[in-house]
Amino acid sequence: MHPAIAGVLVALLIVMCIVAFHKISKPMDLDDYRIKEYVVKKGDTLWSICCEYADEHTDTRVWIYEVKKLNNIDNSSFLYPGDTIYVYTSKAG
Repeated sequence: MHPAIAGVLVALLIVMCIVAFHKISKPMDLDDYRIKEYVVKKGDTLWSICCEYADEHTDTRVWIYEVKKLNNIDNSSFLYPGDTIYVYTSKAG
C-alpha cells in the first residue's frame, strides 16, 4: 500500500474514533426526559427496550447506562417477563 494512502486511512480512523468517543461520552441531560414505568415482555432485552425510547441525540449505550443506574441493575441479562423497570422517555412523548 502506498504510504500516503496508509497515512490518510490512519488519519480517518483517528477522526472516526474521536467522533465515536465524543458521542458515547456525551451525558444525557436528564431534565429533558420523564420517567416511565415499563413492564418487561418475553424476548425483551435492555438494549431493545432502550432502543424503543432512545432519541436521535443520545447513543443507545449511554441510554442503557442511565437506565441501569436508574433501576440499580448490575446485570442486564436478568430481565424477566413481568418485571417492572423505569425508563427515560421524551417529555413530549
